Amino acid sequence: MTMKQSDPNRTQSVMSLIQIDMPVYDANGDHIGKVEDLYFGADADDPQAHGAGAATTGTPRTTVAEGLVADIAQGLFGDDAIPDTVRNRFLNEGFIQIEPGTLLGADMFATPDQIAGVTEGAVRLKVTRDQLFHK
Repeated sequence: MTMKQSDPNRTQSVMSLIQIDMPVYDANGDHIGKVEDLYFGADADDPQAHGAGAATTGTPRTTVAEGLVADIAQGLFGDDAIPDTVRNRFLNEGFIQIEPGTLLGADMFATPDQIAGVTEGAVRLKVTRDQLFHK
């Protein structure tokens, strides 16, 4: 039995295809909203080229750094009670913020590993709406 090797460049290539206002569909094919914002993450190959990302990735991956990364976290998540592990994962790996398109819905966040791809001008996820982090 052979295992498919993961492509370390795939994550960044998928993120680079995503644009604000693209429709987002979950694993069931349901339209769950549109891309409100995206962040390439501190682990991006060249985060500054995309206008996002930390100035340096020298910060330990298990803590939120002071300075630019802390400012980004505060701007994105405010004072909401987001677990540190989730916040750190978003800041290191990147994410897309999904606006649900309804007045009562909460914004959702998908990490690059939850994105199946970008096809026909839309983001397709590997997971359902319920498996995303909601804020």
